[in-house]
Amino acid sequence: MEKEKTYIFIDESGVNKDIKYSCFAFVFINEDNYVFIEKIIIDLEKILKIKSFHWSEDNWNVKKRVLQEIADQKVNFKIKILINPINQEKELESSLIDFIENDKNNYVFIDGKKSKKYDRKIKKYFRDRNVSISKIRTIKDNNSIGIKIADYIAGFFRYYFDNENKLDNDLNIILKKILKYKVIELKKPPSKVARQPSR
Repeated sequence: MEKEKTYIFIDESGVNKDIKYSCFAFVFINEDNYVFIEKIIIDLEKILKIKSFHWSEDNWNVKKRVLQEIADQKVNFKIKILINPINQEKELESSLIDFIENDKNNYVFIDGKKSKKYDRKIKKYFRDRNVSISKIRTIKDNNSIGIKIADYIAGFFRYYFDNENKLDNDLNIILKKILKYKVIELKKPPSKVARQPSR
């Protein structure tokens, strides 16, 4: 029996800042679940009367509703938290090796339309480390459900660390559910406090 394909979607949050934290989020969705999850998310956007959800643009009522729906779906996450400032390309490459297994059934999609030269560089990075995957490419597509989920998870965890782990009751419930049932791996820095904005 042929092994099921796994789609891996990657996005980041806070990587261009000099203060607080950055987050890389890896979203793992099995091929058989993807179409079902896609329909759920599209229906939710219609209910919420939004064209496309995005962490940095949505209000908190929308964010909570979307996070609740994500937490109920058959998805898994690997998350890396870093103290700013960071070298975005270097940390992305490091995260790819940390989080992606050697498996030809993995299909990897990274948010952000980059040059073909960058695509080739990432593929070479895998080859040099004997990591075999079926496909890897960067995409800039607001219609990609996987990228939308990765955007939300990266934004949510970056917000959580930026705000000294202080969430309201609704968000705390969602966070605990995601951490218990959805997060496969969470890499975070030592208990060093990130630099805060000057007052």
